[in-house]
Amino acid sequence: MRQPRAPVVPAPRAPGPTPAARPMARTAGAVPVAGWDSPTDNNYLATERDRARMLEGVKLSRRIGRNPLFASVLAAEMLPGDTVQGDEALAASIAVGLQTYSHPTSTAPMGGPDDPWAVVDPTGAVRGVSNLRVVDASIMPQVPSTATNVTTIMIAERIAAQAYSAGFDVRVTPSLR
Repeated sequence: MRQPRAPVVPAPRAPGPTPAARPMARTAGAVPVAGWDSPTDNNYLATERDRARMLEGVKLSRRIGRNPLFASVLAAEMLPGDTVQGDEALAASIAVGLQTYSHPTSTAPMGGPDDPWAVVDPTGAVRGVSNLRVVDASIMPQVPSTATNVTTIMIAERIAAQAYSAGFDVRVTPSLR
């Protein structure tokens, strides 16, 4: 198991509901700089609370999947599989098999001029760098609790419309095509 790391203090954000199912980061991950092929360590199981919540989630998923209402559409449990039983065995299976959906967001958050965590402004312009905009899922101020594709398209269309109406050159750089 991974060693616990220092907790990360979340950036202050606008008030609003936080879905109970959305994970809240309490530990820091790491992105190795040795090369592009290095995986990101999201440190998902750093604390006992993380491990207990993940175990709880797998057990809940199993209960839902074993409901007779799903019998006609489910053939078998794929992972970790019916042979893995008991909390200790489930926890070990989670520790070696945990993967992410791999749609990272919010790594260069958008925000106003008084937001110390903001990397870009509401038009996608990178702070402190002229003539550079970021218009992708990384600028979402918070990780959304919905699919990121449509949300990213909406953000891109909105920022492109704003930039176009303001007279900015919105062509794609040839090297990026």
